Amino acid sequence: MYCLGMFILFHDTGIVYGREGHHKNVGRVFDKIRGTAASLLREKTLVVRATGAHTGKALDGSYDTLKELDENDHLKRRRVRLRELAAVLRFADELAEGPQRTSEFMQDEGLYARESRQYHDNANITHIRIERATNRIVIDYEIKIETGLPSEVRRSGLVDLLGIVYKRIQKLNQERQYARFYSELLAPFRFTEVKFNFHCDGEILDTDLLPLKLTDIVVPGDQAKEIPSINPAYAINELADDILARC
Repeated sequence: MYCLGMFILFHDTGIVYGREGHHKNVGRVFDKIRGTAASLLREKTLVVRATGAHTGKALDGSYDTLKELDENDHLKRRRVRLRELAAVLRFADELAEGPQRTSEFMQDEGLYARESRQYHDNANITHIRIERATNRIVIDYEIKIETGLPSEVRRSGLVDLLGIVYKRIQKLNQERQYARFYSELLAPFRFTEVKFNFHCDGEILDTDLLPLKLTDIVVPGDQAKEIPSINPAYAINELADDILARC
């Protein structure tokens, strides 16, 4: 638990030197905060290895960073399940999406860089619930349809937003599947369930959308499915048209 806490504490601290490659700068921060005494080098090694695997690429160019970690390591003569804890860290980092990661004030004032706005738009509407007892990760999206704008602007904005959201859904589900492979602690999370709520003029719109369920089942011969292939009701253009017709 101590090691997991340290991994959580340090995993994004390298961002002070810039987001690009931030996972590679954790060691610099560790030295400043914890010091450089010889007695801390074992702890630093574990922190740097685990946090270095929470994003980025492996040495072979793939995104399978966890495979490079030892399954078991040690600190102060006690076993540390390094790979499993790193898997928990990586998955927890993915599940940390939500309004707490952005600022509506800064969004309204246009204070975020243009290339970052889509990520803040996504964070603002995302609400994640972790339900171990029901074997699922639940994502609820609360999307406000702006009124008073030209119809083509409203449609374009909604289509773009749904496109970003779908990519994030699939990314989160992939991370869930990936983390489960390396961690028995995460084995109960067998599927991701997604619900959309659309708001217009203070009302929640009635839609025919059923919850979207992404599971681990793989049927031999099937290709990897995009979200509209899982449920055609989620086809972006048709869904956008349906929602705007109701608002």
